Amino acid sequence: MAWATDVDAWSPGPASGELSDPLSGLTARAPLPGTTMVGTWFQLGLQPLYGLTPSTQQGTWSPALAQLGTAGLWGDWRPDARLPLTFGGRARFRSLVVPTNEVASLDPSAGWTDGTAWVRWHSRTSGDLGWSATIEGSVDPDTLIGSPSSGDLGWITGSGNSIGSSVAVQQSVADVLVTSLALHYAYDLRAPESLPKLDQYPARQLADVRAGVAFPRPRFALLAEIHTRGAHTAPPSNPSYWSQATELRGGVRTRLGARWQATTTVGMGLPFYDRGSRVQPNGAPRARIGLDLRRVRAPEGITADQPLAPGELVVAPVDATGTAILRVQTPGHAHRVGPNGEHIIRPETNVPIVVEADGRIRLTATPPTDVQVWRPVLPLRAGAARLDIVLEDTAARSVVARALTVGGVSVSPGTTGTTVTLEGLAEGPVPVTAGGPLFLLVNDALTAGADTAPDRLVVERPAGATRVQVTADGQPIANAPLAAWDGLERQTTTTDAEGFGFFVLPVGLWKIRVDVEGKGSQEQSVDVTADPHHLQEVPFRLLPRTDVQSTNLDVMVFDPSGARVDRATVVLGDEAIGETASGGHLRIEQLPVTEEPISIRGNLLESTPELRVPWSIDDDTRLGIPVNWQPGVARIRVRDSENQAIPDTQVRIIPTSGAGGDPILLGRSGALETVLEPGAYEVLVMAPDYGLQLYDLVVPAEPGQRVLLDIQLQPAGGVGTQLTLRIVDENNRPVERAHIMVDGELLAAPAHKGQWSIEALPTGVHAVEVVSEIHQTWTGTVTLETEQHLEETVVMDTLSGILDTVAVYEGVPVPGTVRMVGPENRPPIPLGADGKHRFHLSKGAWEAVFAAPGFGIDALDTTVFEDEQVELVWSPDLLEPSYATIALPPRPVTVRVLDRATGEALPATIRALGSDVVAPEQATADTPAALKLVPGTWELLAEVDGRGVTGGRFLVSALKPTTAIDLIVRAPRVTVSSAEVRLDERILFAVGESTIEPVSMSLLDELARTLLVHPELRRVAVEGHTDDSGSDDRNLRLSRQRADAVKRALVSRGVAPGRLVVEAYGASRPVGDNMTEAGRELNRRVVVRIVERTDPR
Repeated sequence: MAWATDVDAWSPGPASGELSDPLSGLTARAPLPGTTMVGTWFQLGLQPLYGLTPSTQQGTWSPALAQLGTAGLWGDWRPDARLPLTFGGRARFRSLVVPTNEVASLDPSAGWTDGTAWVRWHSRTSGDLGWSATIEGSVDPDTLIGSPSSGDLGWITGSGNSIGSSVAVQQSVADVLVTSLALHYAYDLRAPESLPKLDQYPARQLADVRAGVAFPRPRFALLAEIHTRGAHTAPPSNPSYWSQATELRGGVRTRLGARWQATTTVGMGLPFYDRGSRVQPNGAPRARIGLDLRRVRAPEGITADQPLAPGELVVAPVDATGTAILRVQTPGHAHRVGPNGEHIIRPETNVPIVVEADGRIRLTATPPTDVQVWRPVLPLRAGAARLDIVLEDTAARSVVARALTVGGVSVSPGTTGTTVTLEGLAEGPVPVTAGGPLFLLVNDALTAGADTAPDRLVVERPAGATRVQVTADGQPIANAPLAAWDGLERQTTTTDAEGFGFFVLPVGLWKIRVDVEGKGSQEQSVDVTADPHHLQEVPFRLLPRTDVQSTNLDVMVFDPSGARVDRATVVLGDEAIGETASGGHLRIEQLPVTEEPISIRGNLLESTPELRVPWSIDDDTRLGIPVNWQPGVARIRVRDSENQAIPDTQVRIIPTSGAGGDPILLGRSGALETVLEPGAYEVLVMAPDYGLQLYDLVVPAEPGQRVLLDIQLQPAGGVGTQLTLRIVDENNRPVERAHIMVDGELLAAPAHKGQWSIEALPTGVHAVEVVSEIHQTWTGTVTLETEQHLEETVVMDTLSGILDTVAVYEGVPVPGTVRMVGPENRPPIPLGADGKHRFHLSKGAWEAVFAAPGFGIDALDTTVFEDEQVELVWSPDLLEPSYATIALPPRPVTVRVLDRATGEALPATIRALGSDVVAPEQATADTPAALKLVPGTWELLAEVDGRGVTGGRFLVSALKPTTAIDLIVRAPRVTVSSAEVRLDERILFAVGESTIEPVSMSLLDELARTLLVHPELRRVAVEGHTDDSGSDDRNLRLSRQRADAVKRALVSRGVAPGRLVVEAYGASRPVGDNMTEAGRELNRRVVVRIVERTDPR
């Protein structure tokens, strides 16, 4: 309800210039079937009174104020939604309470003062311009019948018999600014003079001009308007005269939640005087303060007696200010109409629907499935152009957008589809912004036009993007709780209505768990890489819990190289009970014990034989199942030095036995997965502005390993240069899987023949480093000149001893698996058809864990000597050939943290990092932390409040039943501040070199452990600084080399490379006096500065 002195100004109808939402007054609306709308309004005001008869010019204004009320009904009808023609009418009732002791010539009166009918033609031209034209007629029944009850009232309130017309124009600027102009003219009709009382009332001509501006925002709009009214009055026996008045109004319209809308206004009238300095009736001073409060939506249902049925959706589009659009169309869908004009439809799941309204764009999009009311935003129509937007990531996978902004207007918040179409845009470039889960905010300019060719909006995913899908019986599970942890931090979320949950996880091995009451619990492992284009997919298929005997099933799936297999389907009998993620691990809890066999299937995988499950009722049933790739499976990936895909990269796969090999354009992911015929190939890689590289590729005929080829290109810098490296061991055998670094940049892994070639390296001297897991690192330099083709042979010395493992039963090879447990973690490796596998291992004590179907699991210990060959034979007893392979169970490990000075036990948080993911545990002064760790090498970290971090590497034996470990804590040398990771000691290097002195290794251990237990430090800069000895170039180079050395040391201790940024400053930032030895020593330093930090989880 609003108090206002100018009641007429905002009454609904054509005189309001088709601005249907007044700044003041209480208005309610209700839709009737079709395109009919009706409404009502009510206002109260204070009206200054004219003191004498209005038929002369001799009147004066009284200070008395009358209380004036107005109410009425209005309605309009549009016979056809395709026609821009509307018929409408209004009936207005008014009451006036006059203080008779002040103005005796006026009496209190009330009555139905007038009725109005109109016809309106409305249209929208090109751009954001709309207009309407209206013809109207009004009649006052009281004046026609000569009733004395409302004559004064009719004069004061502007009632009468009249005809009029109006024109309204509205201009929108991208729905950010809306301007409007309305002109209205009306002429009073003189009634027959035979009717009483009419001779004292003059004829009048009325004109209104209203200009407004609105600044719409998503949740509110700022409104302003100037309204000028003018009247030409012709009394029967006196000269005619002009009068006019102007009012300025301002307001704010806002949404109060989903159901209410409020508008507040302030207005001030500016009176005008005629030539005789007498204020005329239409020049009355006025002031306004108003509040308009209305209920606009009912998301939970339509009416109390007709709520939403299951599967129904309310389509209630709004404009850019959040104001409801009343006339909505949903072509192709049967619908019913809600109380506010919205359409209620029953859409198909994930099928786009069309939404349109008069003068606005036509939108085709997919509504979300987790809401009952969908409010797409329809901007004003700007032309006839069309824009089809297809969202996909760099791997050409469809992407779900939760918000889409076109031309600065959020057109469809909550859209779940991957394709959105907008019709009615201005032709030309349109700025588009898309946002959604698991991809970075993308801004692009797409072109709207007459054709229907889709415009692809390519989005990039952040590193660690992980999408979890939870289903049961083929249906998505909403609100399923999800938890992810990596031994250092923990993240939680829930699934949406489509059963999806989203994480962005740091690099490393993670476990993800879902637990839904009545549907069971499952866990999967995810191996998160730094690849920004890779989407981790984690599917969960929940199984119903039953009352039969059940246990927990743990399955690990790995290929012949020991790599964990992604998207392997675990089948029990004929039922697929789950699917692995990139961690190759699936855990299903409370799975019913059954006699059904287990097997593994998957795309490009050889299906495994069906084997019986050796169920363990008292403990978890843990299985390790090896699988083979189909023959010829190969994966080629091309990256630049920043690990980014290179646009327009082509590869040619050329058989060495003949011609062929058409160029293949890699996708935006820069990767190609294909199946090749067995044989030898040459792979030629070509990219604009990058050098050519040539690789050998050998595809074996037998099933087993997938052939992997990772290629890293460098920008072209030389003219006609080519460097070829042939990499062999001391016995002239090709070294496979070595990594080549040129000038500190990792370039690629060579193919199976141990040969690597690159073209267009810059001329000059280059530092080359070749690294192999089982060989000593080779370093050297090469010098390239223009047009030079240089071939080098790199001889790498074997670093370790040789261990030949053999599994045999009564002279027959056993096709099982073997996993080496010792100084380093090795994955399980399938034995060959001859029951053998050769390992190159570092010297020291090792345990070999053998397992085979029907033979169980066993562990044997051995010692490996450098440059010696040892054979280890496993001769198992036959159990049951049809049983699957049992995996190595975890061992109990207890950890205490002791004070170095006193020997007392301290409370601490214990974290374990290794080949599995283990949640942190707490140690107290009285009770050690109790962990369960699978056999292997583990990094144990203990964080003590106020004492920093301590830890060490420990071997959990497969032969010993339990392990007790004590960690010693000392005064911390590494602390975390707001800006840096502070080192209380300096990292020392050899004089003039980047070699780290052995005395600083323990400090680097502590620094790495501190970074590991603080995962909220997402990125840190390793800064290298020197004193001013030597040239600036030398100092800058040395500072970078030393910072690189620290980064490599931290990476070797488990810190993700993506968290570390190397920065070199040479002598440009001294902290000490370079004129003194003590000052120069202070300047020779490495600083670890915090670049990016998130809240600790």
